Amino acid sequence: MFKQGEEERIYFSYDPFAGISGLPLPGPVFIHAEACDEYSLGKFPSELRSIPMLLEGFGDQSRLITTVPVTDNVDDEIVEVLNTPNVEFIHLRNAEAGCFIARIEKTEAMA
Repeated sequence: MFKQGEEERIYFSYDPFAGISGLPLPGPVFIHAEACDEYSLGKFPSELRSIPMLLEGFGDQSRLITTVPVTDNVDDEIVEVLNTPNVEFIHLRNAEAGCFIARIEKTEAMA
């Protein structure tokens, strides 16, 4: 999350499928202008829960398999989408602006 009025952000277009598949899916992304720590706590960041979001489950050849709006049960929804047959990864997007937020992948324990 960005601290309004305190942190500068950079806006650019990003295609999360570039170099992975032939499906172009460019969209807006905002990043911190200054370096910040990678999030890796293993659970959904509580700071993001106030943003309207979608979980997009993709399979081979970056084929969209399912789209699920995020609710208060986001951790369970992530597991459910990742366990959907043929889903290989999830794109987390802002449901209003379409901004790419993150790619969520299965852990070895889920595979």
